[in-house]
Amino acid sequence: MCEKRCLSPLLLEVKNLNVSFIDGKREFPILRDITFSLAKGENLGFVGESGCGKSMTAYSLLRLLPEGMKIVSGSIIYKGKDITKFTEKELTGFRGREIAMVFQNPSMALNPVLTVGEQIIETMLNHGISRREAFKKAVSLLDELKIAEPEKIVKEYPHMLSGGMCQRVVIAIALACEPEILIADEPTTALDVIVQKEVLDIIKNICTKRGMGLVIVSHDLGVISYMADSVGVMYCGKLIEQGAIKDILNNPAHPYTKGLLAALPKHGKELLCIKGIVPKFSDWTNRGCMFFDRCEYHDDKCKDDFGYVVIEQAHRALCRKVNEI
Repeated sequence: MCEKRCLSPLLLEVKNLNVSFIDGKREFPILRDITFSLAKGENLGFVGESGCGKSMTAYSLLRLLPEGMKIVSGSIIYKGKDITKFTEKELTGFRGREIAMVFQNPSMALNPVLTVGEQIIETMLNHGISRREAFKKAVSLLDELKIAEPEKIVKEYPHMLSGGMCQRVVIAIALACEPEILIADEPTTALDVIVQKEVLDIIKNICTKRGMGLVIVSHDLGVISYMADSVGVMYCGKLIEQGAIKDILNNPAHPYTKGLLAALPKHGKELLCIKGIVPKFSDWTNRGCMFFDRCEYHDDKCKDDFGYVVIEQAHRALCRKVNEI
């Protein structure tokens, strides 16, 4: 079990969260019975291939679901209050101040016609901070994020900055109102390897320094292993394995998790791939294992319903063959 979870109070508890895409009279399950928690100061990662529900889980925490998506059941409890019950007015005061998000594409997240400074202070102005104080804080945030000449950068426009600097600006926007939880959705996707490491270090160090909870989403298990204390492996809208990062890396239980680890580059070893692709969401069902067709260990009983198998303490996997492989 993650040590931070043992020593710190819980900030967030998600219980049996179900999200569906509604198309007229048809309903397609997207997230199914998602359950997890996050302690103060804990770094929680979600990993899996594209289209498995990682980002949708993150967006659900702020009720930022795309059109057609709807939370149909479950709860998202933050400090004793259920976010799924919040009004739009309550959400406006909540987003940014309590939970904030770093989006994966800074060029899309930033407004090209506003200066960097205006975009950082906008959130603070919406939460009642004076313009003068907000501007001073914007400069201070850029300095904390290791951007040279922050007084100059706040007056520039996004197109004048590199990709790495734009991502730091997006992080500054997220940190502006000092949230308790930071969500980072694929924060290094568009960056080169050196800049990726710098950005990840910045996020990790700031969350540690401020005692924030971190939810980080990535398809890259290497990123998750570097950043997270605990991890949830997602496939077809389900959490198929959960546990402390050391348990997932050293003792993976689900065949899908084993496949993700085998696909990591290792010096002197053959790079393996998981056969097949993630099914389209319209083919997802609530019955049996959705990894069935791609799994070398499956048998006909895997098509039937089954529950989680507990491997050790908080480490569990949604696979009936855990003790056989």
